Amino acid sequence: MNHYWAARGRRRFLTKRARKWKRLVADEVRRQLPGHKPLKGRLKVRVLLCVKYRRGDVDNRLKAILDAFNGLVWVDDRQVDFLSIERRLEPVERVIVEVWELG
Repeated sequence: MNHYWAARGRRRFLTKRARKWKRLVADEVRRQLPGHKPLKGRLKVRVLLCVKYRRGDVDNRLKAILDAFNGLVWVDDRQVDFLSIERRLEPVERVIVEVWELG
């Protein structure tokens, strides 16, 4: 996301748009995984970006998704040892994230 971080002097912070997006992600995670405790082990993650148009870099979107899951799905995205991302053109935009614990 190009609008994810802003800076004022040496200080970096999330933009208003990024904070709103993280709240939406948190609400959706809590809806789909009620009572879920963040995973603590090593993880494998697959991200599927369903988009209407091919624009932007998938890696920019990926960082925002991983960061939004910190403290919700897993403790910290540093736990991710295997990661794949795929972008598909579809009429309905959405993000699908699959997570597996590794041995």
